[in-house]
Amino acid sequence: MAVERAPAVIEPAPVVKAPAKVRPIEPARVAPRTPARDLERAPREERKVRTARAALAPRAQPLPVAKAAAVRSSGVLMISSKPPCEIVIDGKATGLITPQRALALPAGAHEVTLINRDLKVRNTSRVTIKPDDTTKLIKKLMP
Repeated sequence: MAVERAPAVIEPAPVVKAPAKVRPIEPARVAPRTPARDLERAPREERKVRTARAALAPRAQPLPVAKAAAVRSSGVLMISSKPPCEIVIDGKATGLITPQRALALPAGAHEVTLINRDLKVRNTSRVTIKPDDTTKLIKKLMP
């Protein structure tokens, strides 16, 4: 027995209207978090603590504005000595001990003093730092 099938009916696709002009969703306008805003929302006791801490905190000093002509480039000093010595540059103690591989210094002439108090060693040398270059200072100061 043969089964008759009904012919397939093809219906036209529904007509889709172009959507109306869509506006993008804007992000919520929320005030940025700031210490003052956080402080407003903090519990009363915490506000007292934060306010006291802020009063005791050191104030940041504004940095002096350097004139373009006064800005000099810098270089690097690699310094080594035997015995190990304290490093003093231009009369100011650095708090560093030799060897040092990368001391950044302004370009120009500098006076480097190496001091070892135990062995009573004191040596002063003049070095010239070239801009964007590395200068080596190696001293053998063993008595």
